[in-house]
Amino acid sequence: MGGNLAKNTVYLTAASVAQKALAFLYFMLLARVMMPERTGTYFLALSLTTIFSVLTDFGITPVVIREIAKQTDRAPELIRQALGIKLPCIVLGIVGSVLAAWILGYNPIILQLMCLAALVMAADAISLLYYGALRGFHALQFESLGIFLGQLCTMLLGGAALLFYPSLHVLVIVLIAGSVLNAVFSAWQVVRRLGPSVLVPAWDRVQAKRLLSVAFPFALAGIFVKVYSYVDTVFLSLYLGTAAVGVYSVAYKFTYAFQFLPMAFVAALYPGMSALAAGDRRRLGELFDRSMWYM
Repeated sequence: MGGNLAKNTVYLTAASVAQKALAFLYFMLLARVMMPERTGTYFLALSLTTIFSVLTDFGITPVVIREIAKQTDRAPELIRQALGIKLPCIVLGIVGSVLAAWILGYNPIILQLMCLAALVMAADAISLLYYGALRGFHALQFESLGIFLGQLCTMLLGGAALLFYPSLHVLVIVLIAGSVLNAVFSAWQVVRRLGPSVLVPAWDRVQAKRLLSVAFPFALAGIFVKVYSYVDTVFLSLYLGTAAVGVYSVAYKFTYAFQFLPMAFVAALYPGMSALAAGDRRRLGELFDRSMWYM
């Protein structure tokens, strides 16, 4: 288990370093070309959809990771049930984000960008589930490769757009391309492992009720984290305007880029601890003690 944890941490750390570096360079180029007003509009649209992205998952993915890590033979059933719940949740998240933008009285450009960003949110919700399933199998190398390829795609296409046709709508479409690439790649890796049945959503009322009840604490935590992380952008836009958001977003992105190490470590640690929690409590305690020192 320790070897898998170290290996998975290295995979995700390397990918996260590369992804964060590319994302930071891309955002710096975007801010330089688009200037504060349009950069703020872009960041605001993405921030609003990110707040509502918690509804598209509702804490289901952490439960899927945990349960697959404990019982790998139940993986296809869990993934299909989770997909059956997530699809209406994705619709709810899209409607909620667009409705919030309309209630807050944002201009038509922001509303248009949010409608496009909602597609990014939907694709990310799908990839989150399938990457979560792979985490349950301790196969984090695929997620590592996927997040790097998705960011590389976004940077190359976005860089070309900034050089030849700097449009906010095109830049969000570029994000859609990167997110769809990740969704297809993650789903393909799970299909290779478990078969095409994992692409078909299933619905069982008893199973869904159980899954949602277990997922609720994760959903509650996710809601607080998303609101805490992005509500400041909304307040800035309402009180100081999108130009202020543009200036603020550069500093925000700079500090966010350095979160990769603890995030990668915890992502690798969680399925490992989940697997041990089902049986070997002594080794679970040892892993927890070591992980606290590493953190």
